Amino acid sequence: MNLHVNGWTNDSELNRREGVSLARQALRVASDDPGVLSEAAYALAYFGEDIDVAIELADRALALNPSFARGWVISGMLRLWAGQPELAIDHFETSLRLSPHARRAGTFAYIGMGHFIRRAI
Repeated sequence: MNLHVNGWTNDSELNRREGVSLARQALRVASDDPGVLSEAAYALAYFGEDIDVAIELADRALALNPSFARGWVISGMLRLWAGQPELAIDHFETSLRLSPHARRAGTFAYIGMGHFIRRAI
């Protein structure tokens, strides 16, 4: 996914297929690991797979580890992409409470996006 986001690939479609394949492979190997569930959900949603399935994966990760701050950020991103800005903002704020010393600039930017989207719809 990072190759695609940063434009470091010569073949975006091949990169997308490989990204989806690797995410699914990770889920087969470690389907009970909250980190794997969250990151795979993020990659699958980013590459255009079913957003509802990605949200289910993120929800499962948070059920396994409700204190997983990164999982809350990913869940928030998925909620933004799914057009659920209020829930996204709540998830971003939860991540900040769980990890107040983590890098916060991105999370604050996502909260801003959530407010922008909320007002736009």
